[in-house]
Amino acid sequence: TVAVLHRTKSSGSEKLERLRSDLEDLEQEKTRLLDKDEDLRRERTEAATACHQRLSTSINCRIEQLEAVAARVMMEVGGAEDIEVVPVSASGGRDAALAVAWIQNALATAAQEPSPSLQSPKGLQDCVGSTNRIVNSSVSPALQAKMPVLLSKVAVLHMELRMLKQMSLAAKVMALIASPMQKKLLNLCHDWLDTFMPHCMVKVNRVSFGLLTDEECEAVLEEDPNVPRSRIKLAVPFLGKDVPSRSSEFAHPDVIIGVTILAYRYSGIRKQDFSDLIDAITTEFSHEVGPTSERPSCVRYDTWVETSGGRIRGKKPDSESEEGVASTVNVVEDDDDLSKELSLIHISEPTRLLSISYAVFCLKKKNAESDAVIV
Repeated sequence: TVAVLHRTKSSGSEKLERLRSDLEDLEQEKTRLLDKDEDLRRERTEAATACHQRLSTSINCRIEQLEAVAARVMMEVGGAEDIEVVPVSASGGRDAALAVAWIQNALATAAQEPSPSLQSPKGLQDCVGSTNRIVNSSVSPALQAKMPVLLSKVAVLHMELRMLKQMSLAAKVMALIASPMQKKLLNLCHDWLDTFMPHCMVKVNRVSFGLLTDEECEAVLEEDPNVPRSRIKLAVPFLGKDVPSRSSEFAHPDVIIGVTILAYRYSGIRKQDFSDLIDAITTEFSHEVGPTSERPSCVRYDTWVETSGGRIRGKKPDSESEEGVASTVNVVEDDDDLSKELSLIHISEPTRLLSISYAVFCLKKKNAESDAVIV
C-alpha cells in the first residue's frame, strides 16, 4: 500500500490568505469610494460654477444700471461734485433702490422745467447752499434746490456698487477655490494688507518697537535668567528712542510677526542669532541622511553663501553663477595656511550686490597678523 501525502495548510497560512483577500476587498471599496467622492465633488463644483455664473450675470447687470444712473446725475450737475463716502450697510440694497427711484423722479421733474438762461448775473457758476458746492449754471433751479439730497443719493449708489463688487469677488472665491486652506490664506492676506501691515508700517524702529541688542540681552538675562525667550528673539515695544520696555510684549500674534520681520529688516540679525542659526542648521544636517552635498541643510547653506556672493571651498560653481560672482565679488586665492570662515555683516539698507533682507554673508580670510575681508 502506497501512502498518499497531502499538503495541508497551517492555520497561520489560512489566516494570512483570508486577510489578503479582505485587504483586496477593502482596497477595491476604497477605490470605489474615492471615485464616488471625486464624482460628487465634480458635480458640486459644476453646480457652484453654474450658480456663480448666474449670480455674476445678475450682479453685473445691477452694476451697469447703478453706474448708468450715477453717470446721468454727474452729467446733469456738471461732474464737479465731491461725493461723500457712505459705509457699507446691510440695508444697502433697499437704500439703493429707493435712491434710484428718487433720482429718476427728480430728473424727470427737472426735465419738464425750462432750462435757465446761460447769461445769468452770477456768471456760468453759482454757489448753492451752505455747503458751498459749485454747480453748473445750466442746472434747473428745482434740481439745484435738491442738490444736497441728490448727492447723498448718489453716495448711496456708490456704496451699493462697492458692496456688489465685494459680493462678486466673494462669490468667485467660493465657487472657484475648493480648498479650505486656500480660502483661509486669502482671508489672512486680506487682513494683512488691510489691517496688520498698515499698523506695523507706521511704527518707527528703535522708537516704538525693535530688537534688543546683544548688550541689552545680556543685561536682561543677568537681571532675570528666567526671562521669556520671546523677549530675546522677537521685537518688543519701546517706550522711546533706544528705550525698550522692561516687561511688556505685543499681544497680537500677527502684529508680533510683522514688527519682528521689520525689526530684523532694519537692524539686521545679531551675532547671537547667527550662532543660533548655524547651530540649528548643523543639528538638522546631523539628523539627515544621504550624500553630504545633497542633504537639504547643506544645499540651503550653499545657497546662502552663493546668494551673498561667496564661494564654497571645494565646490565648483556653475558657469552662470560664476560669472555673476566674478562681476560683483573679487575673491583672492589664498595660501594653504590661510583658513576661510563664514562671517556676518549687519546692514540696515539693501546691498548693491543682491536684495538680501536681513544680512549679507561673505567670505573672510584671516592671516596671522591681521584680518582682511576679501570682498
